[in-house]
Amino acid sequence: MIEKRSFFPAKAILFGEYTIIRGGAALAIPLPTFGGRWQPNGLRQQFSLPDFSRSEAAISAGLDVKKFQEEVKNGLFFQSNIPTGYGLGSSGAVVAAVYDRYAFEPETDLVLLKNKLGALEGFFHGKSSGIDPLVSYVQKNLLINGDIIEQKPIFLLENPASETSFFLLDTQKRRSAKPLIQWFLDKSADDYFLKNIDGQLFMYNGAAIENLLEGDAEGLFEQMHLISDFQFRHFSPMIPDFLRTAWLDGLASDFFKLKLCGAGGGGFMLGFSKNWAATVEKLADFPLIKLNFAP
Repeated sequence: MIEKRSFFPAKAILFGEYTIIRGGAALAIPLPTFGGRWQPNGLRQQFSLPDFSRSEAAISAGLDVKKFQEEVKNGLFFQSNIPTGYGLGSSGAVVAAVYDRYAFEPETDLVLLKNKLGALEGFFHGKSSGIDPLVSYVQKNLLINGDIIEQKPIFLLENPASETSFFLLDTQKRRSAKPLIQWFLDKSADDYFLKNIDGQLFMYNGAAIENLLEGDAEGLFEQMHLISDFQFRHFSPMIPDFLRTAWLDGLASDFFKLKLCGAGGGGFMLGFSKNWAATVEKLADFPLIKLNFAP
């Protein structure tokens, strides 16, 4: 049984942000740098909580909607510093918090829980995989591969002083995921595009996940290069024009590589650095947030 939480973190999908749509594996982690918590007596309601409390999604999820509606009416709100439109799961954290607070009988099976949370998040997005709220709710690194969901420790990169690190690059531009995901779905009707996704990108993502979980930093850097190059060539709409030079600088250097973080198009991009000082100098035009992992 998952204990009640007081804080609900953001999430990042390190690998598999589009291949998971095709049935591939994805590795997602909680990001406690960003998150939210319940607060009483809010002056305004975020995330359409009054409407959410009355929605069919909330009723179907087996929530105590009467209590939910009453507390929201009395000023309860979800205070969050997760930026919206940045790919970190702002609505997922809200859904996790609502489920944690109001579920009569919380689900413990991770696959069933993911599906239930996905149906709840459908209120915000129309359709959701459930990964974002699942990671925020469970607050563990999760490897998702079809109907198999496993908690995975990540022992690589635990040292905050390490030169080898993942990082977030802030494009300082919000984006909407829906048109980007629709572009991918439409593009998947092209046999050549789909062959590359199901072949090369599946292989690169799978190898990157394996390297990360095994603590192989050199192998991971090589796979990051392959993913970065693939996304630059095949996912052009997901890479803002003002970022393309920096992206190519990463491909040409032995310091860092860039890839999508979530849908892309703006928000945060994910980077991997082997030389943090040089990476900061090379990407001086963008705010960077260094990531560290807990087991």
